[in-house]
Amino acid sequence: MLWGFIALYLLISAATVWLLKPGHEFGLLRRAEFGSVTISGILSQVQVLVLIMLSLSKSFKTAIVLNVIGMMIVLQAILLDQSYYAAPNLIIQAGAACIVLLLSVYRKKLEKKLAAVEAQKEKLEVLYREVAAAGKLLSRRNMELQECNRIMESNEKQLNFLAMYDSLTGLPNRRMIINRLEQLIDESQHKENSFAVVFIDLDDFKKINDSLGHHTGDLFLQQVAVRFNAGIHPGDFLGRLGGDEFSLIIPRSLSQQELLNYVNSLRIALLERFVLDQKEIVITASFGIAVYPKDGDSAAELLRAADMTMYKVKESGKNEVLFFNTEMQQSLMERIRIENCLREAIENNELSLVFQPQYDAHSHGLRGFETLLRWNSAELGAVSPAKFIPIAEETGIIVNLGEWVLQKAMERFRDVHRTCAVKPILSVNISVVQFMEPSFVPMIQRILEQTGFDARYLEVEVTESVCICSMEQVLTALHQLKAMGIRIALDDFGTGYASLSYLQKLPIDTLKIDKVFIDSIIQERESHLMVGSIISLAHHLGIDVVAEGVETNKQLDYLQSRGCNYIQGFLWGKPLAGSQLEELLSKQPERVAG
Repeated sequence: MLWGFIALYLLISAATVWLLKPGHEFGLLRRAEFGSVTISGILSQVQVLVLIMLSLSKSFKTAIVLNVIGMMIVLQAILLDQSYYAAPNLIIQAGAACIVLLLSVYRKKLEKKLAAVEAQKEKLEVLYREVAAAGKLLSRRNMELQECNRIMESNEKQLNFLAMYDSLTGLPNRRMIINRLEQLIDESQHKENSFAVVFIDLDDFKKINDSLGHHTGDLFLQQVAVRFNAGIHPGDFLGRLGGDEFSLIIPRSLSQQELLNYVNSLRIALLERFVLDQKEIVITASFGIAVYPKDGDSAAELLRAADMTMYKVKESGKNEVLFFNTEMQQSLMERIRIENCLREAIENNELSLVFQPQYDAHSHGLRGFETLLRWNSAELGAVSPAKFIPIAEETGIIVNLGEWVLQKAMERFRDVHRTCAVKPILSVNISVVQFMEPSFVPMIQRILEQTGFDARYLEVEVTESVCICSMEQVLTALHQLKAMGIRIALDDFGTGYASLSYLQKLPIDTLKIDKVFIDSIIQERESHLMVGSIISLAHHLGIDVVAEGVETNKQLDYLQSRGCNYIQGFLWGKPLAGSQLEELLSKQPERVAG
């Protein structure tokens, strides 16, 4: 097309000059009034249009070149041929050149504008794509956020469930039971209503765990919960306190006989056989009942009263229902007094230690001392350990008491080892409550470092009750103590939860036979045989034996005949206090037994 425009323009330029050329056969037309001028003017206008068309088709340079050529042709005609009639054509060509230049300038500006618009369009498209991508990302993040919210809501519900419900049975847990009791107490204060709380403990449940395994024990607890639930009133509140202990809140005002009949129906329902893994299981339970407000005006007091009543049932032979009574109330009040005073005993400097010697049963050589705690309360007077130790364990006070005993005993025997020729073993009783504390082993390590006491002469006495705790945790703690050089003794063997299999599992150095068996070895054949068997078994396992509570020569003779390693008791030594300890040590040879 470009070449077509060029050819057309050149043809028109030639025709224009030819028409205006003098002497041409059409030359006369120039002198006529219509004619040649008009035709040449028309042709010039066509030339202008051609130039404009070239400009519009972006051929500005071509248009200028052609325009220059056209002007030169016209100029030639004027100058050489004296054809002055061509002068208007020259003006038209000049005007055309101006138009082409203006169009060129305008087009460039327009192209810049268009380029800017195009660039802006591209930016907008990029921005749009980014916004679209961001929108998709936000949409995805929004979906993720919704999923997170859903998971968080689910986790929150699960945490709330775990906080308020027992994960094994699905029953309300101790926390929720206490909340429900507090709610009922608040309501009853306004309406003057009464209600009852029942403390339920399965009898000898540990035997099921020991014989059938903990998994079967868990399944059994689930079935017990189902059976209890099936027998309770729809408005009553059944929960699991922990282990094999359950609690039933009866928020209705029932007479004592109605309560007895109702709770007794649950006891009887429990007697029906359970079947687990094709094994039949029969179990009983002990039930203690406390009534608000007669037996307590707080959740803690009511649970404590019901718990104490349940233990009275245990002491009376189990498998029974019993109400809290005045005698128990007096016992509870005494217990509360002991607890309150015990919390201040350390600060009030009311505690002291005595040390009972242990001797080689054959050579009468001193082995060491067992640390015993004594409490002389400013308010209560001298309180028996048999009274305050169980309360300390139930309330957790035993943790601070135990640390105090370890600190003072190690400080005392550090000085004994420095000043005396002999270095006896220091035995310290550790409560299972204190033993299961995560901080127990680090606490022992810290006190050893603070006092400088030699760990080789420290013996930690744990009772059989550790055997019902997490065996993995127990073994870990015992092995950590052994690694520190500390000796391990199993105290009161035969009276609690330990079976003979535990002697193989626990890394113990010493086994202590409880005084209960020593008291009856002469009169009762069963104790006679049992003590002998325990000594023999322990020796086969490489474990030394200490007999506790030896008070007569007949007991000593029997123990010697059975090869018992050491004895402890009033026969050879009562607990010593103050300077009595140093006096005894000063009379001993340098070598200590054990």
